[in-house]
Amino acid sequence: MKKSIILVGMACFLTLAMFFSFGVPSKVFAGQVTLAWDPNSPSPDGYLMFQRDNDAQQTYIYTSPVIVNGITNAQGDIPPAVTQMTITGLGVNGKDITYYYVVRAFLDKQSGREESGDSNEVFIQFDYRLPPVAANLVVTYDESSGNITAVWEQSSPDIVDNWEIYTSDVSGGPYTLLDTVKNTGQAQPTTTKAISVPDGEKKTIYFVVVTFRSDTLYSANSAEASVIVDKRAVEPPVLRVIQVTIPVTN
Repeated sequence: MKKSIILVGMACFLTLAMFFSFGVPSKVFAGQVTLAWDPNSPSPDGYLMFQRDNDAQQTYIYTSPVIVNGITNAQGDIPPAVTQMTITGLGVNGKDITYYYVVRAFLDKQSGREESGDSNEVFIQFDYRLPPVAANLVVTYDESSGNITAVWEQSSPDIVDNWEIYTSDVSGGPYTLLDTVKNTGQAQPTTTKAISVPDGEKKTIYFVVVTFRSDTLYSANSAEASVIVDKRAVEPPVLRVIQVTIPVTN
């Protein structure tokens, strides 16, 4: 994404472009944003970039500019020939955080450093909230059809994409995927699926639901539910004569 913005400071006009990307392998979140601006003319002695967010640092700290290894020096000075910088390591697991940025130009004069005012502010959101765990999972078994029906409840459905229901023959798993249910705004998510149990067997089957926001943003397992599937038939016993005793009478 590229968005051109005019930054206005003390006698400086900058154009800022913003590019961002997400890298979220295996629930390890590391977002990054690339900020770019048009160089001042005449050139200043350098630039400074400042960051705040809507979480832990809600105001700019002008004594602590952004430092990027290989670009800024230890004080955060950006060389005047550099007009683009990438900031990495953004985002916090489980949180929805918006980061805000401004740039300042500076001149190092004999009397001391002179900084411009703030550029316009740009922002980027990194929403890594995990969906809540599904609640109140109930599973029932219909003998006539051989199907189970699972129903559950979900809070914060606005950040839910789908649910996956898993099954196991052992309490606590390991589990095997049984079905995926898309979030279509249904009041109560539900699924009905056939369960295979051989004739003549009685088995307890265990179920959990996992709530997905995306492939990498998902909840813990729900509380486990179970059903008993009894495919045994009641056969009449076979009665046999084992011994006959006939008393002798005189």
